[in-house]
Amino acid sequence: MLSRNYWFCILFLFFIYTPVKAQFYVNMECGLKWDIVQTFASEGDFNFANRPDFMGGARLGFEINPYLALELGVYVHQLNNNYVYRLDGVYWLNKEQWLPAQFLQFPLRLKTTIFTIKKKLSIHPYLGIALLVHRHETGRYEWRFQQQVIEDPTNSSSFKYEYNASFKSRYLLLGEAGLMAEYKVTRHFSITLSLGFTMGSTSIHDSLLYWERKTPALDDEGILNAQYKGDQISLMLGVQCLFKK
Repeated sequence: MLSRNYWFCILFLFFIYTPVKAQFYVNMECGLKWDIVQTFASEGDFNFANRPDFMGGARLGFEINPYLALELGVYVHQLNNNYVYRLDGVYWLNKEQWLPAQFLQFPLRLKTTIFTIKKKLSIHPYLGIALLVHRHETGRYEWRFQQQVIEDPTNSSSFKYEYNASFKSRYLLLGEAGLMAEYKVTRHFSITLSLGFTMGSTSIHDSLLYWERKTPALDDEGILNAQYKGDQISLMLGVQCLFKK
């Protein structure tokens, strides 16, 4: 019991003392992010068409000391479900428009400083966690498209499919890591460039597609699956304003 009170007093004194010397800053940034989606096909090659998407947001930072800062932010982005399926030399689905998944992302980061050049340019690695929130309600949510047929006159074949987009949970906890470069223009204004990575442990978005193919020589069927776990690579450019306590 004494040990608990001891640590509580240390934390209490820490939060009372640090704001006196602390500096607060706001970072607003936007840029591009690339999603990493795991795909599976019972036959052929099924791939996620990884195109960069817009991502933007802001962070509030609290400098504990010149080498350590705590950040809390919010970002908005979406997952564009674009896929290409290659089966026996024919490409299917590459012109189909899937429903995008829209997300809010709330990062909590611990940022440090590894070196500074002439008090102008500094490099900051960071680690943290992020809460990924889907805009739909909690639980399993599905869209079921009516069966559609894609005709391929060249091969005298047709491709019929039925598509499900499922959201297993509204929330997903991610791990974050990244590197940020900061260039001070003035004492209170900086330009930042950051490269970030996020990774999730389970899927929040699951796409499942059943297909049937008919040609003069065969009649077959199969399953395609894509899972999104929040895995991303982002490149962001931003501005940062510093406020002294």
